[in-house]
Amino acid sequence: MKYIKTIVIVAMLLTPSHALSEKPSFEATRDWILSKYNKYSTPWFTPDKKTVANTNEGVAGGITPPKLTITECKIYTLIPIVRNLQGPVYGDSSEKNFVKYHVYDNFKLKDFSILQVTKQGEYSGDWPNLELSFETAGTDIYHDSRRVRKTTSSEYKMRIFFNYNYSENNLFDRLENAFDRLKELAGKNPRCIGPKETF
Repeated sequence: MKYIKTIVIVAMLLTPSHALSEKPSFEATRDWILSKYNKYSTPWFTPDKKTVANTNEGVAGGITPPKLTITECKIYTLIPIVRNLQGPVYGDSSEKNFVKYHVYDNFKLKDFSILQVTKQGEYSGDWPNLELSFETAGTDIYHDSRRVRKTTSSEYKMRIFFNYNYSENNLFDRLENAFDRLKELAGKNPRCIGPKETF
């Protein structure tokens, strides 16, 4: 018995510490987040049936569906808002099929701060959105097809299209843990933190 215990202790001492408490890799963390995003970014109508995003008709008509892209250092998301795809809402044909996009870009994962759940009527009616806060600013590029205009602003928050039905336990906490893991990895990645200055 003493001999067996000795073998176990020696084996533990020889086992690399990272093997005892190994954390998910960037790829595993990113893929898990994207699996949840893909699961909850399905076609939907808002309750009033007036705002449509990522419907089959929209995709067939050339409307860009929502996107979420995660690299080792940055995160990018696009939210399309297609108003009244099926016909005029207020009896005004000029209001038919206009499209707005919010593109959130250049948000650095190493500066991720907190994840919150918000409700934006324009984006998702009664469905929640994920809102990520950062310590440094990224960009929000807003495009409105009716006015053929594009505006760019600096933002410390980005939103992610998320048609979630509260069917999983503690999903938001688990998502925040996953983004914290991406922050940790980015903070140790030379490609993300850039060269160190002398002073």
